[in-house]
Amino acid sequence: MSKKNYLWVREDFRIDDNPALYNICNIQEKIEAFFIYDEKKFKNRSAQRWWLHKTLVNFQNKLNNIGISFKVYADNEIVYIKKLIKNEKIDNFYYNAIARPDERLIENEIEKNLAIYDVNYEKFESNLLQDPFSVRKKDNTPFQVFTPYWRNAEEQYLKNKNFISKKITYKKSTIKEDNTAVLNLILPKKEWFEKFEKFWTPGEDMAKTLLKDFIKKKLLITAPIETFLLWKELLSFHHIWLLEKYHHKQYLKNAIKFLKKKLASENILMK
Repeated sequence: MSKKNYLWVREDFRIDDNPALYNICNIQEKIEAFFIYDEKKFKNRSAQRWWLHKTLVNFQNKLNNIGISFKVYADNEIVYIKKLIKNEKIDNFYYNAIARPDERLIENEIEKNLAIYDVNYEKFESNLLQDPFSVRKKDNTPFQVFTPYWRNAEEQYLKNKNFISKKITYKKSTIKEDNTAVLNLILPKKEWFEKFEKFWTPGEDMAKTLLKDFIKKKLLITAPIETFLLWKELLSFHHIWLLEKYHHKQYLKNAIKFLKKKLASENILMK
């Protein structure tokens, strides 16, 4: 009897460098991936809903192409997953954490229910350059000043080789799914968003293309990739650290500047 393996997709709309997806694929069994659209989270965010719709369609196609089912549901995340845990005998439940206080509360509630029903679950910190709680002073207290925090975080980051890209090898028969009904609920009612389509192409493939352009310009202009970073269609720091092989001082200088900015924002976010 095959096991029931669930992947909860949240903000990680990419195949590469996706630890939850990578690790659940290593089970080499059938995978049920799903995303829950909570309308309350996107109230008065029409532009974001357009992008979300596009990236969900793109991500669904990518998962279906390697034989992974991907469903999109309109519901409250806690309510839906509680019902899923209660009604299905889940063997494995994987997801990537989100480093925001409100999202941590959701994770805690879901983990309580997973524990009650004795479900094996794995949570991965995919969206942080470095876990702020793992970078501490010698006396095991947190840093109060960013500069020494950065030095220690950089050393630990390179030592752990977190920047090495991980690609999945999972491949089953291609499937074709239709989430049109729910996806149409996400799109704004007024079709003003059509003008966006002339300038933006959401999805992991375009994110990689823009990343290459970003690198060619010596990491000076971040605007084109910012939205892709927001939707986690790209984890640029994995690729940026690989620029070290070029031995180009300008590249490395700008890479460090870019990563310092990201690490500082993460440190603030976790407080």
